[in-house]
Amino acid sequence: MRQIYAWGMLALAVAAWGACGYFAMIVQGDRTEYTSASARAEEESMREENAARLRSTIQGTEIERAALESLVGVTILDAVETIEAAAKQAGASDVKIGEASTQSTSAQKLSSVSVTVTASGSFVAVMRAVALLETLPLPSTIEQFDLSKSDSAWRLTARLRVTLAAEK
Repeated sequence: MRQIYAWGMLALAVAAWGACGYFAMIVQGDRTEYTSASARAEEESMREENAARLRSTIQGTEIERAALESLVGVTILDAVETIEAAAKQAGASDVKIGEASTQSTSAQKLSSVSVTVTASGSFVAVMRAVALLETLPLPSTIEQFDLSKSDSAWRLTARLRVTLAAEK
């Protein structure tokens, strides 16, 4: 009888250990599921937060976007006159706008024009002209500029890229 009792207790102990192992597997599976669900929820929350931030930024920059569109709406003639006036205001003399060539852009509503500007004057006037050309109230960049000394005057040759609205 004691032997049957011992075997029964052994079987009960093995069953209890099996139940504990099964319970541990269930808890581990639930924990893994909870962790992945938590990560998905956090990711979704971040996505919604970023979308809300983007909508807020878009709505908050309405005035700036309108100003940018008005700048890009400048014609090539207005851009050339602005460039020429800036160089003359800096004190440079003999300001000339040379060749202008259209560059291809990926945007459909924009075109990019490369303009060559030449001017002469004192070193201070020519450098002031470069500074003004760099800060024009146009969407433009100075691609290249060259300063050279000839006789008593300095000579500036600069190439600017101006972004304009595409011709319709």
